[in-house]
Amino acid sequence: PAVGLAAAPLASWLILNEMGPMAYYRFKGNWPELATELRQDALAAAAENRIHLAALERALAALGSAGIPTLIFKGASILHYYAAPGLRTMSDVDFWIQPDQIETAISTLLAAGFQPQFPHKPAQLS
Repeated sequence: PAVGLAAAPLASWLILNEMGPMAYYRFKGNWPELATELRQDALAAAAENRIHLAALERALAALGSAGIPTLIFKGASILHYYAAPGLRTMSDVDFWIQPDQIETAISTLLAAGFQPQFPHKPAQLS
């Protein structure tokens, strides 16, 4: 542990800056006080990622059945590089669809049970 640093305020800052899970895995073996403060955040990030990945699987299955190719970007596309599922936090899943297929993709995803995330931007579904 860093000499003279209190675990609780550092943990709060790490969580606020979305670095809690990564810091938890980095310090759980040698700074148990900090790890204790970060454990719930790390578990929550792993659970949230599982929810996002399950939604992505549903979306890709629906889009694939409709013959719509997709390209996954950002967090979901690189999770396999991390040692644990919660290290890379995600608040959503990003993928690209060819512009001429967006309307069909939206209809397909709505039929699969997805809802508009932002009503003023119907192309963004959750």
